[in-house]
Amino acid sequence: MKSIFILCAVLIAIAAVVLLGLRLVRATRLWPAALLIVTAPLEVYRSSSGAGLNVSVFRLALAVGVAALAVDVLRGRKNFTGVVAVPFVIYAGLLAWQLISLLFVTANHSLAYRFLGQYAAGLAAAFVITCYVERRDLRVLAGLCGAAAVLPLIAGAFRVFSVSGGGSGDLPGLSELPLNLAIEAARQGGSSLLNGTQRLNATFADPNQFGFYIATAFLVLLGAVCSALFFEKRIAWRTATSYILFAVSAGVAIVGTYSRSAWVLAAVGVAVLAALLGRSFWTRQRTIAACIVGVIALGLASPLVVSRLGSSEPGNVKSTQVHTHTMSIAFKLVAHHPLTGVGLGGYGRYDNQPLLISSAVSTFLTVTAELGIPGLMLLVAAVVVTSVAAIRSVLRSPVADRALLAGFVAAFIGLVVGNIVGEVWMNDFQWVLFGSLIAVTSQPRLALRSVWLRIRRAIDSRSPPTPSEQTQVAA
Repeated sequence: MKSIFILCAVLIAIAAVVLLGLRLVRATRLWPAALLIVTAPLEVYRSSSGAGLNVSVFRLALAVGVAALAVDVLRGRKNFTGVVAVPFVIYAGLLAWQLISLLFVTANHSLAYRFLGQYAAGLAAAFVITCYVERRDLRVLAGLCGAAAVLPLIAGAFRVFSVSGGGSGDLPGLSELPLNLAIEAARQGGSSLLNGTQRLNATFADPNQFGFYIATAFLVLLGAVCSALFFEKRIAWRTATSYILFAVSAGVAIVGTYSRSAWVLAAVGVAVLAALLGRSFWTRQRTIAACIVGVIALGLASPLVVSRLGSSEPGNVKSTQVHTHTMSIAFKLVAHHPLTGVGLGGYGRYDNQPLLISSAVSTFLTVTAELGIPGLMLLVAAVVVTSVAAIRSVLRSPVADRALLAGFVAAFIGLVVGNIVGEVWMNDFQWVLFGSLIAVTSQPRLALRSVWLRIRRAIDSRSPPTPSEQTQVAA
């Protein structure tokens, strides 16, 4: 119970700050969504009980958000029309397929329950965000994404200075939150390359996860920078300077994670953002300025990047071998179990991984190996539908909103590409980004009531007539 009280105290403190910030921008109605956005990157602040219950600050925030939504619905402040975004429907199909795999295929039921719970909780968080955030909240949403990165960046800097000063680098309060020992070591002590180079992991147990998160935040902030400097009628220099400083800090943190997959995410996202800004945006002066900034950034980061990617770096060689090994096993499993896979959470035992781990170091390969080709098709369908509709929204959006929307879309597409060579799809921040993107873009929607009526009519038309109906027809 002590750990629950600590997590609740952290949530209350964060909620107070969030409400104060939202009051300043007159957007207090967004507080349930804002609470989810800000707590999503606090991944290490969680605790597990002996019964296997996993409680985190984010899940407590989700419980509060769901309760707030229920109260708003009962009071008539939120109305459900029965129209749902198609990506949610596709994900519901994926959840159903996971449940079937859990019941009839997998041999690792404990991990399968955990994975199913993570997907369900993530979808619930994304849905809550879509219930509160609207297109007109785009600027506030970008600011919230930037604010959410503050604590992780501070935590990352604290770890670096603590270790360089001879300290342990442990974050405050984590020793009071018991967790599985296999995760505890990485959560407390951090991570480093084989040559001893420290990697930034901030409020995450894995530096790769932090790299993915901070790269998505960087792309959203980069879109906000472009919007503040080039798309607003008057440049608010205070706002623009804040976004620039946040973006630079996030960029430095991306390099400091030494995560190759996070670098891929950032590079793809910047390319997508540049393309979505449109040809008319790229005047000669802006193109030259962007090239100069890019050259300076690459020049400053190149020593660290080269040291990480060099063939002489043992960590790079070892990481490549692990990726190759896990992916080859995944391909073999897909070849032998193309329809059902080996079961949700079942990949790990084929690679002699610990009981709490089941990963081919690629989201799409892990899904295919565990859920078969049908599972992969459902995941790809959800991603493609979301991405295509989001890109169309950017192209059809007003000029004032284009850069901000492009930042969110670039972050999502970059995250998708990054998950081809990495695996963070079940992390809380991914669902927050997904929900935010659904909320501010025009997605295809499905009227559940009309679908239900069509199903009823189809069933009624195929059912045999009753004796009374036969008598009426004969008469």
